Amino acid sequence: MKSRLLTAAAMFFATIQSVYGLTIRVVDSSSNAVDAAVVTVNSPTAASNLAAPPSGMVEIHQRDRNFFPRVSVVPVNQKLSFPNDDDVLHHVYSFSRAKTFEFALYGKNESPTIVMDKAGVVVLGCNIHDHMRGYIYVTDAPVYGITDSKGEAKLPAEKLSGIDGNVLILSVWHPAMQGEPAMQTLEIPTDGFANELEEIAIDISQRTQPEFDPYEQGDYE
Repeated sequence: MKSRLLTAAAMFFATIQSVYGLTIRVVDSSSNAVDAAVVTVNSPTAASNLAAPPSGMVEIHQRDRNFFPRVSVVPVNQKLSFPNDDDVLHHVYSFSRAKTFEFALYGKNESPTIVMDKAGVVVLGCNIHDHMRGYIYVTDAPVYGITDSKGEAKLPAEKLSGIDGNVLILSVWHPAMQGEPAMQTLEIPTDGFANELEEIAIDISQRTQPEFDPYEQGDYE
């Protein structure tokens, strides 16, 4: 195991299963798994490796008067729909710089759509139910994922194989963070990592803030 950076705040780990197989594990300062953390993998040459424009539709439901999923990660230019599964009206909006929009009152089984055409964090709210919060992380990175209940984001070989070069740029973002994601570079040895565990720790103690209020999103990128 190789320790890249020690911290008492929060950290994430990369298990390199092969040169192109990667599992990121995100934990807090008490080693508890952190779910719903967005992980992206990029490289200095990634601009030439971006995937074709996304197809299909990603859905963010309003269910039991909450957004489901609460945190999503999508590529730039992804089309999203917002199905209302509840028996009550919702009024979904965002004031985020990455995307400002408003879906006025709409009812059950209605599903307005929008395209996320700029990278950044989009914070969702409902003008009827003030407790509702949702987060969309829009990325131009070629590889991305989100952690599960074990704090793990598994990035399969077929996604990572498109990244050229021997340097990976790993980043982690979570709704508790405000501003830019925590980042770390990782150099791939010429003979690969095999099954070695590569430990990467990133101090995000200066970034951790109370969850963002969508009524004050004007300064949020």
